[in-house]
Amino acid sequence: MDEITGTLENWSFVSGFYFGDVYGDTKGRFADGTPIRTSHIKSAPGKQGDIVTTRNSRYKLGAPATTTR
Repeated sequence: MDEITGTLENWSFVSGFYFGDVYGDTKGRFADGTPIRTSHIKSAPGKQGDIVTTRNSRYKLGAPATTTR
């Protein structure tokens, strides 16, 4: 799976999951700006610009949250 399935903005990482607002969901699951919690990530935690992988998706990390959700 090489395709990026969306971009997470305003994200935070907690206990193996990302919480953030998804944009550009290529699977048509979410409208732009929908807040989501990813499934458990398979890759190491990332920083802005990195690609992180879950069981079924790959997300590009946009800007992190400035406050905790």
